[in-house]
Amino acid sequence: MSSMFKRIVTLLLGSLALGLAADDGLSLTRLGEPVIERIPFTLRLFDDNWRSYTQGYHGFSVLKVSGDASDGRMEALLECGGLPKGTLNASIRRTAPGNWQYSAQAEFSAPAKLKFIGLTTYLPIESFCGRELLADGKPVVLPKEHAEGASASIFRGRVSTLVIPTMERTITLRGDFELQLQDDRAYRIDRYVVRIGFTPASGSITKTALKLDLSEQPYTSTALNLRSAANMAFADDKAGDKQGGWTDQGAENDLRMLPVGKQRWQGVEFDIIDPAGNNGKSCIVLAGPSRSYFPSSAVAEQKGERGNFLYLLHALAWPSNLQQIGTVKVTYDDGGVTEIPVTGNIDVGNWWTPAPRRNGELVWTGENTSAYVGLYRSVYPIENKPIRKLEFTSTGRSVWGIAAVSVGSGKIPRLNSAPAYILPGRDWQEIAYCKDVRPGSAMDFSGRLDAPAGKYGPVVIRDGRMEFRDRPGVPVRFYGTNFCATAQYLDKEWAERLADRMAAAGFNAVRLHHHDGGLSKRTRTTSTDLNPAKLDQLDYLIACCKKRGIYVTTDLYVSRPFGKGEIPEFPDKWLARPSFKALPFLLDSAMENWKTFSRNWLTHVNPYTGVALKDDPALISICLINEGNINNTWQGEIFVADLYKERFAEWLKKNEAKFPAGTTYDVKFSQFLVDVYNPGFEEMKRFVRELGVSCPITDQNMRSEPLLSVMRDRYDYVDNHSYWEHPLFPNKDWKLPSAHSNISAITKEANVPATMMPSRLFGKPMMVTEFDYAAPNVFRAEGAVLIGSYAALQDWDALFQFAYAHNDTNVTGNNGPTGHFDLSTDIVKMLSQKIGLALFLGRELKPAPLSFAVALNGGEGLDFARELSSQIPRLGLIARIGTVILPDGRSTADKLPADLAGFLNPGFNFPENTGKIPVFNAASSNVKLLEDMQKQGVLKPEWYDSAARTFDASNGQISLDARNATFRAVTPGCEALILPAGKQGKGGFLTVDNKVGRGVFSAISLDGRPLPEAKRTLLLHLTDTQASKTKYNSPAMKQLEAWGQPPYLAARGEAELTLNVAPDGSYQLYALDTAGKRTGEIPFTRIDGRTIRFPAKVFGPHGTTLAYELVRK
Repeated sequence: MSSMFKRIVTLLLGSLALGLAADDGLSLTRLGEPVIERIPFTLRLFDDNWRSYTQGYHGFSVLKVSGDASDGRMEALLECGGLPKGTLNASIRRTAPGNWQYSAQAEFSAPAKLKFIGLTTYLPIESFCGRELLADGKPVVLPKEHAEGASASIFRGRVSTLVIPTMERTITLRGDFELQLQDDRAYRIDRYVVRIGFTPASGSITKTALKLDLSEQPYTSTALNLRSAANMAFADDKAGDKQGGWTDQGAENDLRMLPVGKQRWQGVEFDIIDPAGNNGKSCIVLAGPSRSYFPSSAVAEQKGERGNFLYLLHALAWPSNLQQIGTVKVTYDDGGVTEIPVTGNIDVGNWWTPAPRRNGELVWTGENTSAYVGLYRSVYPIENKPIRKLEFTSTGRSVWGIAAVSVGSGKIPRLNSAPAYILPGRDWQEIAYCKDVRPGSAMDFSGRLDAPAGKYGPVVIRDGRMEFRDRPGVPVRFYGTNFCATAQYLDKEWAERLADRMAAAGFNAVRLHHHDGGLSKRTRTTSTDLNPAKLDQLDYLIACCKKRGIYVTTDLYVSRPFGKGEIPEFPDKWLARPSFKALPFLLDSAMENWKTFSRNWLTHVNPYTGVALKDDPALISICLINEGNINNTWQGEIFVADLYKERFAEWLKKNEAKFPAGTTYDVKFSQFLVDVYNPGFEEMKRFVRELGVSCPITDQNMRSEPLLSVMRDRYDYVDNHSYWEHPLFPNKDWKLPSAHSNISAITKEANVPATMMPSRLFGKPMMVTEFDYAAPNVFRAEGAVLIGSYAALQDWDALFQFAYAHNDTNVTGNNGPTGHFDLSTDIVKMLSQKIGLALFLGRELKPAPLSFAVALNGGEGLDFARELSSQIPRLGLIARIGTVILPDGRSTADKLPADLAGFLNPGFNFPENTGKIPVFNAASSNVKLLEDMQKQGVLKPEWYDSAARTFDASNGQISLDARNATFRAVTPGCEALILPAGKQGKGGFLTVDNKVGRGVFSAISLDGRPLPEAKRTLLLHLTDTQASKTKYNSPAMKQLEAWGQPPYLAARGEAELTLNVAPDGSYQLYALDTAGKRTGEIPFTRIDGRTIRFPAKVFGPHGTTLAYELVRK
């Protein structure tokens, strides 16, 4: 913004504050400018050299202002530089409510050469971008963005009317005038300019004048009464009790923060019902997935309110994309009807991580403990007749929550935002992404691997932990990433190079994923044969990894597409991932298809290793069907769902009598799914074992419902998946734009990984084969630190980030990002994995010394909608937690940890006999579980502060402060601090005073010694990195529009780092690039012999720097 523009804005705002009088929606400033809804219309003229003179300033002297907005006058003297002297007089007169007549005349003593004379106003970009003005009834759109080098002119011509829609009213100017609309971003000023010219407006002028009729029409709206139809409260005290409120997900995930009473949001009046005055009911919530027990319709009687438009304030849960989710039926007093279809992702979207939709403007946002949430305003034309009633009906495709409804006189414009770009400048500077690490450098973690993979024999399970067969008593952990699709099908040179990258990253395992599509030699009718060329490439990659000490895990079905009619029961269908996963449990043909492909791959002998995959000790585990959770996959396609419903009807006839009276449909259907799934799983496991596979086997590797834990009790180990900021797609799945809340997981009490913690079954290993803190969330560098720390605290067995790359181009090329997950195109996320694996694999971060187990006696009476209390994951930030299945009510030593401090009673299916072990009330209704445990002396007072929202792990090595968004993990060989700007953090070795930008800081010993004694130490200072020209819909960066392109840019960060080093050591400090190359020596201050202090600046003297190497001579 130019200094001149700042002065003008300041003066105008000052004059507005001294406005003479208001009349309807118009007022006059002390300089005589008419103002409507904070939009001043100011007289300006430009001389022949485009020097400007503004009413009241720079030779444009206002001599007198008299009267008020109903009848006012302004007299001015023009002594504008080299122009002839002149006068300018203006008047305004109210002709009717909301209508005024404005006139102005200018006269010069001699002809004055002018580029323009007239009224000028500025419309701010942040308020008016994308807004549609009307010039003689024709729309003129104020552009959301301005292309570099493009003309400033938006419109120029003579018109008789101009309509400017604001958020509260429409402003109409009528007359005969020259109109100029200009985008001043062409001159680096964020505003639109509206000029209304005198006649004449330019040229050699002696006399000129302007006459206008001004009018303003406020939008009117009337809130409709939903009190009789309301069926839910906004607050919900107990999750899954089928009583509500909101989505029945408990106190941690409801809408209680929504303000009640009369609210005006972006021009529309809404009446948010106070449940205290309406029998505890405040909104309408209708049935959908996971909430079939909600009502499917609601009727709200009305009293003849009317309008041209109907405004809905609403949102979805478990949304359905581009499908009709419901209908609003408007019945008028005369019997007429308007039916309004409501479509997901067009009219309305998810209340979690909300993003604007085509007809769903985001008008209210807030945060609950679990997420960033919001409500949408949708507008529909209706007949302007008295309304008798409204009927809301759900299609069942989404849970539909309606908070309020209004009718209005006009269609209020949307409040758009100007796009924001990531560009080089004060806050972002270029950084090179070197994917190949320099051997032997501080970035090379390959020395941590124990090659070759399989040297100690295959993985076995002993005492609930993974070990190698030939190394008994030594538990093993794995930390790695995923290879997806064509990223694992490379020529031999690139396979070697990729394996080198994985070793240098320190990954001791990789997951082969979305591999089966490429591995299949698919014809029009079959997909179970293997593609020899692709098989050879995958074989070679496995051999390369094995040679370097990198183990492998995989799934036997992920996304293999099928030939037409390959499953004979569906001769006309081309099956794919959503439709196949549930079929092996119902159809023998689908089961045989799965077996055939699995047999072909597992028994094939890899020529580069000399053994089949089934016999290779480098294979650590197998999942039978990736994300094949039966409760999700049975409705993957309509024809599959129809088959399941048909089989359920048959099953119910045989089993109805087993259920007690009052058993819900959801419980019965869930039991049906369990009965269908379990025999199928056992058959798959039997088949794989008979092939000779000895490694551990699992299935249903996502989500954490208690009923799922009961089903998982038959697995060798538990596998789960979880994402922080998994993208949501407002328009089309997996196509930009994508929506993100762009908040730190720390502020949500490490929701990932905490929500996975109860899914761990004590007595079995725990793996997470997919986790990610997805781009472009600016806090994603925190992710590996959080999950590495808490997985070590929980004593889990394996972590796999998702993913290294989704295609070969992201492996072999230097392109910019093309997706939300890949390490190969994300600098800070790749570097942060070094911290995560150091904390997890190093085993210096000790498991919590006490454990608590959710005890279940089985799955009887449960459905998949039943969830555990959100207090239980919080406990996992302090102690080890998990679940045990005790169907006979007796504690069994093989399932219970030796340090068990108590059972957690979830409020359902709790065993009758738990012996003398303490029991704690962990029902959803008890929101003070942790405080109760403190009162009973089980948790120490310093471990948890509910008011401050701080959590200190019971091992003394992890601290999380959700309110201040800080985190600390400390081990002898690795320390990590996460700090916002202005915060300080202290470990044993590393102290940080963070001054600019949020930062993830870490010190990692590179030689196994404690940090003060280490010969070489890697120091990381991670902010954010994004590609140049990454585009967001607004500066809030909550909706990604385009990924951008190389070069990559790093976000600014500055901090003071203090290191407690060995007193007798002599040190040198180097800045590093992302390959580990030393780019220059960094000076530091030595204090008292034991302390080194230096300023860490991302925009440093040796280029953009995210890493340093401290060397002890």
